Amino acid sequence: MKGILVHHWDTDGVCSCAILRNEFKKDKRGIEWTYFIPQIGNYFLTEQEMKTFEDAGLDELTIADMAIPTDQIKRLSKSVAHITHYDHHFQPPHDLPNVTHINPVAAGKDAATAPSNTIVLMDQFHRRFDLQTALGVVGDLEHKVFENARAGPLVSSFANAHGLCYMDLIRMCDLVNANFKTDDIEAVHKATDLLTEIGDDPAPILFNEDWQKKLEKISAQVDQWLKTPVEDLGQVLLLKMDSSCHIISTVGRHLFRRYDRQVLLTNTGLKNIDQIYVRGFDMRKAITYARSKGLRAGGKKDAFGAILEKGGIDDFLPGLIEVLSGKDGP
Repeated sequence: MKGILVHHWDTDGVCSCAILRNEFKKDKRGIEWTYFIPQIGNYFLTEQEMKTFEDAGLDELTIADMAIPTDQIKRLSKSVAHITHYDHHFQPPHDLPNVTHINPVAAGKDAATAPSNTIVLMDQFHRRFDLQTALGVVGDLEHKVFENARAGPLVSSFANAHGLCYMDLIRMCDLVNANFKTDDIEAVHKATDLLTEIGDDPAPILFNEDWQKKLEKISAQVDQWLKTPVEDLGQVLLLKMDSSCHIISTVGRHLFRRYDRQVLLTNTGLKNIDQIYVRGFDMRKAITYARSKGLRAGGKKDAFGAILEKGGIDDFLPGLIEVLSGKDGP
C-alpha cells in the first residue's frame, strides 16, 4: 500500500510530521510512506503537485498542519482511496465520504482548545506532551503560549521537568524554522528526520551548526525590517517588504507584539510569488474576503497569509484594508 504525508514546513508542521512518522510505525497496514512538503510559501497545492498525487495510485493521503483548500481536497478524493486531514486552522469541514477531517476548529470548537497541530495529534493518538508537541505549540503561539489556558500549563510543566526555559524552546523553534525561511526544502526534510529520532533531547537542535548559520542570516534581515517605519492606516499598520527570505510572518509577529494592533505586511522580494500576512485579533472575515477574490489564503483566528502572482498585490490591497478596518470590503 502507498501513502503520502503532506505537511507544513514550519516547526508545528515539522514536529507534526515527526509525530506522525512515529505513529505510523505502530500501523499494521503496511503502508509505504513518502513525505512531501509543498512549495514553500504556498497554502495550497500547485497543479503539478495535484497531478502527482492523482497519478500516484495512493491508498492513503495524510495532510498535517496545512489548510489545503476544500476544492483541492474534493478533487483529490476522487483519485485517492482515503484522505486524513489533521489541522487546526480556520476552514470549513470537509463533507466527503472518504475524507477524515480531524480539525477541532473546523468542527466549531474554540481555536484556543487546539493551539497547534501537535496538540491535535496529541489528543488524537492519546500521546503524552513531549518535546515535539511543545515545540509545535510554542512555534505557533510564541510568548502567547502562556496565555493559552490549555497549552500554557503543559509547556511550563514540560520545561520545568526537563530543565528548560521558554527561551530554550523559542530558540529551538527559530532554529527549525531557519530551514524554510532560507528556502532550503531539503533541510526541512532533514529536520523532520532529526525530530523523529531525538525523543526529548534538545541538544541536536540547539547545537546544529548549519541551522545556527541560517538563523544568523535571517536575524539580520528581520532586524533590518523591524527598523523600517510602518504606515499607520488607522485600524491597521502597514509594512511593505522586499525580502528574499520567508520572514514575513516573523516580522509580523514582532510588530504585533510591539504595537498590539493589527499589522498588515506585504513581501514582493521572492522570486515566484508575492505574499501578504496579517496578524490581529479576528482574521476570519479577512480570510473569507481573500478567498472570495480567488486567492489561496489560510490561517487561524489571529493570523492569515495569502499568496499572489507577482504584481498582484496592488489590486488586492485596498479591499483588504477596508475589511481590516471594519468595513465589508468593495
